[in-house]
Amino acid sequence: MSKSHSARLFMGAAVFAGAILLGSPAFAARRSCIEKQALDKVLTSFMFVQNDDKESPVKRYSEKDACDTGDFRGVVDAILFMKNLPSFKNTPEKFKSLISEQGPSKFLKTRIENIVLETDSNHVCADGAGAYVNQSEHDTKIMHVCPALVSDQSTPLMAAAGLLHEARHIDGFEHIDCDHGEFFGTVYSACDNTYEEQGSYGVGTAFHLYVYLGTKNEALRDEARANAAIELVRRFNKTPLGIKQGALVQSNDKKISFYDGTKVSLLVELRLDVAASTVKRGFPYFFFKNGQVAKYDFTSDWPMVEGPLVETYNKLSEDEMADVRDITVGSVYCILLSKRVTCYGNNGSSGFRLYQMNPVNFYLRPEWGPDWIAVRGSDGKIYRLPDEPTEFANTSEADLETIDNPYPAVSSFAKVAGKVVGVSPKGNIVETTDGTNWSQVKPYSGFKFKKLYPFYWSKKLEDL
Repeated sequence: MSKSHSARLFMGAAVFAGAILLGSPAFAARRSCIEKQALDKVLTSFMFVQNDDKESPVKRYSEKDACDTGDFRGVVDAILFMKNLPSFKNTPEKFKSLISEQGPSKFLKTRIENIVLETDSNHVCADGAGAYVNQSEHDTKIMHVCPALVSDQSTPLMAAAGLLHEARHIDGFEHIDCDHGEFFGTVYSACDNTYEEQGSYGVGTAFHLYVYLGTKNEALRDEARANAAIELVRRFNKTPLGIKQGALVQSNDKKISFYDGTKVSLLVELRLDVAASTVKRGFPYFFFKNGQVAKYDFTSDWPMVEGPLVETYNKLSEDEMADVRDITVGSVYCILLSKRVTCYGNNGSSGFRLYQMNPVNFYLRPEWGPDWIAVRGSDGKIYRLPDEPTEFANTSEADLETIDNPYPAVSSFAKVAGKVVGVSPKGNIVETTDGTNWSQVKPYSGFKFKKLYPFYWSKKLEDL
């Protein structure tokens, strides 16, 4: 960690891509002005300053800014969201935390007094941060907030959790490198060691649990639960609630199960035919041949979702939908057909024609990050496409880089309990301890399978 910055809350593509592409509640349009009494309460507790692109103060906010529609309004809305929450008194013992003991507003107010609103040109914000604190400013209780924290892809709940997360850094808590999940192997130190120590991710997760366990608002309860579940899965190296490393397994007969190396847990038997599936932000998504898309949100509900990716998927013809080999959602989202890869981003779509390769699926490695686009061929080779889909037109199939495949005997794999588990060309679930000698996993014998993913799961998550 650098001397100038004690901690940063990163809110870039890794956090928001799932919300942008697959739909998520966001800040309501900031049309009406903030009520004077409510704004006065916020300004009594916090001083707000706006910095310019050169990180110099240009404005101090006051009650005259009640009709602001920018970042000031977003942060005030997040603070008022916390203030307006009822005091939830019945938090179960195992979920009691600093947030449930102190209340979110008091927790923030005792640690932060000054909020500096930065621009996207700020050198920390430009790296994808949502907020940060400087070690040199701890005594003055200053928090710097970046536009990403209160962007259109955020919600008052998410922004409030971000403020509480960053406030915890004032107490000296820092992050560590993740040993699993989407941030494993990346440049970001984006995990805490345990939930129980209540570091910054612990406090943010505790806030989501606090809201989920207390609120009567169904939509807010669902949002808080989903956020809490995925943070419990991916942010703590020593996972809580008995969460185990394993594999999410998709069978040809529409059964979805979890395998922890010893035990098989059936999650669901889907009614609809699956064309493809993917995992984004730790949530599995299943694309059905009728055009619908379901999300596993660590409940038994399996809700259908909406959003640009679903809309794009539904633009495929009936023949194309039947031809879908795989789908992946990263910094861009891509659909793999037997003769084409098409990726969709902010600048439209780009297609890459496959003439020689017989594609099986997209090849994903957590340590590669979200920008890699690679396809596994039936020859066992991994072909890396350009990171920028706009470069597809300037690249031929012969130009593609081939990447070493550590497990060419399987089409997809996960590391489970000291073993590697994968799907063989015949559709069997097999495992190995040495990477060479594969044997069939007995609980799965007699069935055929399409795909599996690295996954973390516990029945206790469904029982929250």
